[in-house]
Amino acid sequence: MTEVIVQELRIYPLKSARGISLAHARLERTGLQWDRHWLAIRTDGRFLTQRTQPALARIATSLGERGLRLQTEGLEALELPFEGPAIEREVRIWRDTLAAQDLGDAAAEWISTALGEPARLVRAPRTPARR
Repeated sequence: MTEVIVQELRIYPLKSARGISLAHARLERTGLQWDRHWLAIRTDGRFLTQRTQPALARIATSLGERGLRLQTEGLEALELPFEGPAIEREVRIWRDTLAAQDLGDAAAEWISTALGEPARLVRAPRTPARR
């Protein structure tokens, strides 16, 4: 049997933003905890990646006790909670549609300024269901 050695654990809490290197991680049914849990989307619900929006690569991420912290040059840091009130909306990822939680206008204003285009931030539900 071949031995497998994990050299580094890295998650990307906000899809296509900078990742976080971890000493250990929790494996959940959908993958590593908090990996790609948040997503930047266009106002029509289509998800954004570095291919379509290279400015995502300039957003640094870090996890705290209460949620995700986003930082980029020229803006104050934004704190996004792990859980909490949010408006459900449909998001398109490739050919799939899933229900996500829109994190509100203040988060949308922050990501729109960071990316230089109208956008919103959403959080995946704890048990995502694709349609």
